[in-house]
Amino acid sequence: MADKNWQAGGKSLFPAQVVVCVVATVTPFGAASAVSSNFSARDYIGSADPGMIWQMLIGGIVIASFLAAVALWVHSALRKVKRTQLRRNAFVSSALNNLSQGVVMTDAQRRVVFCNDRYLEIYGLTRADVPKYMTGPELLEMRRRNGLIKLSDEEFRARASTPEGLVTELPDGRSVVTRQFPLPNGGSVATHEDCSEQRKLSRQLASTKQFLESVLDNVPVCVAAKNIDDGRYIFANRAFERFSRFSRDHIVGKRADEIFRPETTASIEAADQAALSSPDGQFRNEFVVERGAKKRVLSSVRVVARDEQNRPEFLIALFDDVTDRRSLSKELENTKKFLELVVDNIPVSLIVERVSDGRYLLANRSAETILNRRREDATGLTAADIFNPREAKLIIARDEA
Repeated sequence: MADKNWQAGGKSLFPAQVVVCVVATVTPFGAASAVSSNFSARDYIGSADPGMIWQMLIGGIVIASFLAAVALWVHSALRKVKRTQLRRNAFVSSALNNLSQGVVMTDAQRRVVFCNDRYLEIYGLTRADVPKYMTGPELLEMRRRNGLIKLSDEEFRARASTPEGLVTELPDGRSVVTRQFPLPNGGSVATHEDCSEQRKLSRQLASTKQFLESVLDNVPVCVAAKNIDDGRYIFANRAFERFSRFSRDHIVGKRADEIFRPETTASIEAADQAALSSPDGQFRNEFVVERGAKKRVLSSVRVVARDEQNRPEFLIALFDDVTDRRSLSKELENTKKFLELVVDNIPVSLIVERVSDGRYLLANRSAETILNRRREDATGLTAADIFNPREAKLIIARDEA
């Protein structure tokens, strides 16, 4: 019975002994703990039978194999993760190296952790020029030594952090715009883009715009342009300033109702709408506007400018003050009527003909008897059309004499 109890006790104690062996194997403190324990492994082995010893050895081998398998699995998983990370880094690096912009990344300690090929190409550098653990300030200092930048570190960061970025003119005439952005980890990423062509086009556009504005400023006709969407003026030349008696700074950015009186505004808006509704996008008219205490008559031409999709975008108005001209025309018309009245009442016949072709241009009332027709019917005819050949020949000979 005692043997059976011992065996039973031995079987129930087996897992505990295995754990003791595992702890002794895995931790450096296992041996010391086993020695200092009241129940030492040596005493237990000495008192145990051979079957129990084999059981303990087999259990230890199983546990050691399990731990080895776990270690191999962990090692394999780590290698797989490392390979995946390397492939991901290679993909990201390849993508960044094929960008049209230069890219430089720094960490929280301001060390350069990435620099793509385009950055080196823009500034004429090599990989050897950007060693490992090089800092951002050291990279800027190298560019200063090479004459590629003249700003201090603080000025560079302040201007590169703005939305429009920092534009640097390189010695070879190229222009590079740099924009710097902070990263959540405390580092930063900076992009460098060659904007030489854009800058060249921008300068050409500015020069063209200045030339056109100079031409329009010296045109004696009033010229104004406005956005169709909101009706606000975007341009006004000097003639427009002189006529309206407002500076262009006061005109640009405002609508017609913010500049002119209601009657004038109504005339302008009606003409604008007529131009927009016109099939060819043009409209000509004359309208009256108030200028101080006087009313002036304007002769206007409106043209609709369209965008690439043929949608109306701008409305250009050209107009001229024809008040004095109309007054002169009216005066001339009155003078003409007066002279015609005088000529009509002259008691002798009066006929005017053109020398080049002998056609009658004017005949008074007394001449109707000689012409044998109304003077209106004689206008544009010749002597040959009115008289018989013999009389016409005499009249032509007398005219030539």
